[in-house]
Amino acid sequence: MLIIIALLWCKKDIRDSFYQLIKTFFHKQILTVLGFAVVWTSICIVLFYEIGVWSTDNLKTTLVWVITYAFVTIFETHKIKSSKYYFKSQIKETIGLSALLTFILELQSFSFAIEFIIYPIMLFLGLLAVVANTKKETEKIGATIKVVLGVFVIFYFAHSFFVSIMSPSVTFSWANLTELLTPVLLSFSFMPFIYMLYLYQ
Repeated sequence: MLIIIALLWCKKDIRDSFYQLIKTFFHKQILTVLGFAVVWTSICIVLFYEIGVWSTDNLKTTLVWVITYAFVTIFETHKIKSSKYYFKSQIKETIGLSALLTFILELQSFSFAIEFIIYPIMLFLGLLAVVANTKKETEKIGATIKVVLGVFVIFYFAHSFFVSIMSPSVTFSWANLTELLTPVLLSFSFMPFIYMLYLYQ
């Protein structure tokens, strides 16, 4: 993955688009919305923790949910107006195949040291990929970032799927059931925030 990033960085147009993207990302309005989203999600997590369906073991799954769902839906609120069944489709997606794929992806872990490095990078790249779609001049770098993220996800998914098959007794447990429920609960609890954000715009 680092090799791919290094090769792409050699292209001047990609570097220029990246600098423009960074400037867009740190716009006050974007940071404010993201801040409110973090507060809302944190409150929901505390509530889930109190009723026993979330623990620190689910932190990694929560971070993946933030990258793959929360930040994406924040920048797609305009679709609510154009799509009569926007939230219906969101519910189907939440309890559908994507939830199962996320569950498989998060069944196994790398070492703490590796994940401590990887996840902040993935979180930042995920944010940049979403913000990149808001401006035409940064769409190219956004597509590039998505390719990098896609390569990583495919590798991680293959690793998790293989290890899970090799250890079925560990795979089917209460801890892993909460891993399956975490993105579903977070997605449902995030929908009211998305609707309020749409009304505010």
